[in-house]
Amino acid sequence: RRIKAELEPGTLEDSFDVKLGEGGIREIEFFVQALQLLHAGKNPTLRERSTRGALERLFFAGLISEVERRALADAYELLRQIEHRLQLEAGRQTHRLPRTVADLEILARRLGFADAGELMARLAQRTRDVAGIFATLGVEKPIRSELALVLHGGRPPEETEAALAALGFRDPAEAAAQLDLLRRRPASPFGANPAAPAARVAPALLDELAASPDPDQALRLCGDFAPRVGDGMWQLLDENRPVLRLLATLFGTSAFLAKSLIQKPELIDAVLLSGLPRRTRADLTREAAEVPADPEAAWNALRRLKTEELLRIGLADVAGELDLDDVFEALSDMADVLIGRTLELVLPTVPGAPPLVVLGLGKLGARELGYASDLDLVFVFDGGVDEMDAASRLAQRLVGALGAHLEEGRLYEVDTRLRPSGRQGTLVSSLAAWQRYHAESAAPWERQALVRARVVCGDAALGRTVEDDLALFVYGPGPGPSEWAAAIAAMRDKIDRELGREGDLKAGRGGILDIEFATQFLQLAYGGLHDGLRTRSTFAALRAAREAGLIDDDTYGTLDGGYRFLRKIENRLRIVHDRPIHEFPKDPAELDKLARRAGFASAPAMLHAYRDLAAAARAAFRRLLS
Repeated sequence: RRIKAELEPGTLEDSFDVKLGEGGIREIEFFVQALQLLHAGKNPTLRERSTRGALERLFFAGLISEVERRALADAYELLRQIEHRLQLEAGRQTHRLPRTVADLEILARRLGFADAGELMARLAQRTRDVAGIFATLGVEKPIRSELALVLHGGRPPEETEAALAALGFRDPAEAAAQLDLLRRRPASPFGANPAAPAARVAPALLDELAASPDPDQALRLCGDFAPRVGDGMWQLLDENRPVLRLLATLFGTSAFLAKSLIQKPELIDAVLLSGLPRRTRADLTREAAEVPADPEAAWNALRRLKTEELLRIGLADVAGELDLDDVFEALSDMADVLIGRTLELVLPTVPGAPPLVVLGLGKLGARELGYASDLDLVFVFDGGVDEMDAASRLAQRLVGALGAHLEEGRLYEVDTRLRPSGRQGTLVSSLAAWQRYHAESAAPWERQALVRARVVCGDAALGRTVEDDLALFVYGPGPGPSEWAAAIAAMRDKIDRELGREGDLKAGRGGILDIEFATQFLQLAYGGLHDGLRTRSTFAALRAAREAGLIDDDTYGTLDGGYRFLRKIENRLRIVHDRPIHEFPKDPAELDKLARRAGFASAPAMLHAYRDLAAAARAAFRRLLS
């Protein structure tokens, strides 16, 4: 109030101050800081200096809703962009919008808007949202009229559907039918005479479902969840509103993970109420080692372990507790442990099996595994022709055990096509044959694939030998930069012709492959000179290339930022149904849901960011290989 009284922060019609004006930057910061000052004494996770980071933590702590988090984050991004443009133009600290229409037009175009009218309309919406949320500080939040109407029931269908549409449901008629079903469920919070905890939780539950990235899906899954739990669960959710919020967000984000939780409500105790502590690799290894000795029981136990761990990772990801690097690391640790334990279980079934190692390539080898990724595996054994049969049977049993569909699901789809000579080659290679092939016969793309190869499990002594050989194959004497550039560019052009499609996050122009191929070019061409490039991680290799002066800061920012963006969108696509998807959906409604899951205000905003990043990544790829 003092700021507004003393500093004349202006209005949208007259020299608006994006920092101090109503709904401006300062109101977002004060809102966040007020909640931190009130609650961070008892909740240390809220002690976050970054405004955007604090918004994520306030949401996870149940202190703000998903709608509020998204509105404040979107407004903060726009207002800070405007602030930066104003200060770049003026060369000094200023926060006031230009007074003339001509200057506003220039500012709008610099920010990516069509004209000043579009910019001011967007700014009006964002500041209105912020001002409304800021005004709730210290005010008990009333139940929205639409919620009250829907919860009351007995209204004409058109009124109920209109209220559901206002709450954000895309198919109000179907949502009304789902609510009718829920009202008839035993112990449902939406029933005629629910128990006190269920009655108290009903408004908050419906509000959180409506605020989730996909309200219609969230309500359907809530309908599946309600009959499997009793009054105790509603009391638990009434007393743990952050858990209620996280549950609703999960229902609206990932049908796959939500169904896992619905089928095993006991996981709520194991995962949701535990505060999502990160299991270490040692924890996973210990739990995997404790599975029953009986083979079938062991396979199902490993699958249950994967389901619980995947749910834990996915929930922490959805809640903003893990960044992209952490998600990759957690998923890769889980795969390493499950592959290793599966090998231990199948080994006694193949008498006389020689020493063997399992190599991970691709995303597994790089420890950048995403949701629903298959495993690129290669097998090397120590022996000759006499041991080939036993080694092959061991590898076949491992692949079969990983991919078998059992009562508790399956572990992983396995791809073995990256072995020497591909499908024409044997499933397993002796160490001598493997060394000879890569020294004499491997094609450039096969050497490129080995950039990310690592030993996942198996015989320790053989693993050390193979790791030493890998370093020699990849970074020893070989083609120079120009030869590598020509080979990689030709391979990328072929993929463009055969697979490249608009909206394909992986193979499309400026997609994941452009960034991975650019990074691997730098590693293959210059890894012999710079030790830092001898890494399997895309992120670490790009940092090393920048530190070695091989790329400038702008190119690094383009490739690193583009890779993070594309892999995040890919993860948000795959987490919904646990399938290896890497293309934007064609259905506009599904595209909008994806945008919300990825933290964007709308599908156009997400696609605009994608096109800009993809164009920059393709240009950087071509520039590096020219």
